[in-house]
Amino acid sequence: MKKFITAVVSALLVAALAVSFAACAKQQRMQIVDVMLTGEQYCYAVNNDKTDALMDKINGVVEKLVGTKPYNPELDPTTDAEGVLYDYNGDGTEETVTLKTLYDAQQSGELGNIGEVETEAPSASERDQYLVVATNAEFSPWEYTDGEFFAGVDMHVAKIIAKELKRTLVILDMEFDVVIQTVNNGTADMGMAGLTYNATRAQQVTFSLPYYQTTQRIAVLESDYHLFENCKDQDDVRAVIEGLGDVTAGGADGQSGYAYIAGDTNFGEEFVGFDNVTAKGYSSVALAIRDLSYGKIKFVAADKDTLQEAVDAVNDTLSADGE
Repeated sequence: MKKFITAVVSALLVAALAVSFAACAKQQRMQIVDVMLTGEQYCYAVNNDKTDALMDKINGVVEKLVGTKPYNPELDPTTDAEGVLYDYNGDGTEETVTLKTLYDAQQSGELGNIGEVETEAPSASERDQYLVVATNAEFSPWEYTDGEFFAGVDMHVAKIIAKELKRTLVILDMEFDVVIQTVNNGTADMGMAGLTYNATRAQQVTFSLPYYQTTQRIAVLESDYHLFENCKDQDDVRAVIEGLGDVTAGGADGQSGYAYIAGDTNFGEEFVGFDNVTAKGYSSVALAIRDLSYGKIKFVAADKDTLQEAVDAVNDTLSADGE
């Protein structure tokens, strides 16, 4: 009995110490290393059996929204897009908008959500009356939830495409790494989730014209930023990471950031991974950033816009010295 009581007391002490440590853990501010690591283009994914008339309509809308080149606010903030008529700010008046219009409105907080939409797949007999979109609503500024509604640039484009098709919009929210599968098996007509073209995905779905040019960035603790502050290009960043010793870094499962850390050349020749870095997968960039803020991982890799928003969301809750 004495041994039993001792064991119980020991277990309780260990648990108390763990709780105490967690309570004392302090979130820290983070900073993004402002170096372009990759070049990628977002596209929409369409079920292979629906690529004729549907793809023509989708590409027609994309071409009107982006013009002759994918939009890139960092390298070229201009656009030659024709635009489409759409009430993007919910004031009841349709205006000519481009992807730049939607992106800028999103960045300024003027875009808002898309209002009520269907969220359950229609029956087979009614399917041609609906546009079923698969997304992962944890990828701001492209798709996320605003209360009970969907919001983000892609979600507004989905509404524009549904209007063009004269169909009722249905949005199915799911984990990012099953979006392609859901489009491939026909449960959804198309996927809109900040999807980067790669060869493996192209075997399962058909991709639209590219609409946005993005790049990978990494986020680190402010206390580690000095290690990267003299980096001028991706080779410099790689050299610093390779000199860190054995570390763990985070990325969202199935996304380019995780592929950049773990290595997956289907995404491009830059995605060779790191021998000294253990990749840890998360269901969203925001969760990876949360672990980084507590010092549980060394850095996070992700698409620049989503990474910036996740970092800002945490930093805005902290003082210059942390909590």
